Amino acid sequence: MFNPDFFDHPSLETLGEVDLESMRPRDRGFMEKVLTLAQVDPDIVRRVVIMRHKLNTGLKLTNAEAEELLEVLNCKGFYFTGLNLIGCTFGELRMKGAVIRGDLEMNYCTIHGDNLQNGMLVEGDNDQNGMTVGGYNLQEGMVVDGDNNQYGMTVGAYNLQKEMAVGGDNNQYGMTVGEDN
Repeated sequence: MFNPDFFDHPSLETLGEVDLESMRPRDRGFMEKVLTLAQVDPDIVRRVVIMRHKLNTGLKLTNAEAEELLEVLNCKGFYFTGLNLIGCTFGELRMKGAVIRGDLEMNYCTIHGDNLQNGMLVEGDNDQNGMTVGGYNLQEGMVVDGDNNQYGMTVGAYNLQKEMAVGGDNNQYGMTVGEDN
């Protein structure tokens, strides 16, 4: 049962019992990480609430928030919003199977390692203009309902977009790939 005190005082105690079995697998993994890390870092529950509020109201996450949400907690469900990561820097970005109900904005992001977006669904536009990926850019089976914009994107290793579906325009002018495309 939902505790109305949760949003005023987000914590494991006010969160209460969580039915992990009823969650989608992509959400279950995220919630398991939140619950586990909250044992040693109780403030993580509050930070997740703040990040979700920012996303739901169209505010941009800081680079540290984006790293925590995507790299540490492996969040893959953005069911009510787009995701603005413009200018963020990541070591490796693992978004395989993520669902984004709006635009994915990754213009001028830097990913030092691999960008893993296999099977990801973006219901808006996928904007990756000027993005730099040091390793592999894997977007096999990715679905973009809108436009796929990758103007001037640089991929250090290879770019794999096998069976990628784009509902709008596929714009990859000036994209450079170090190995194979």
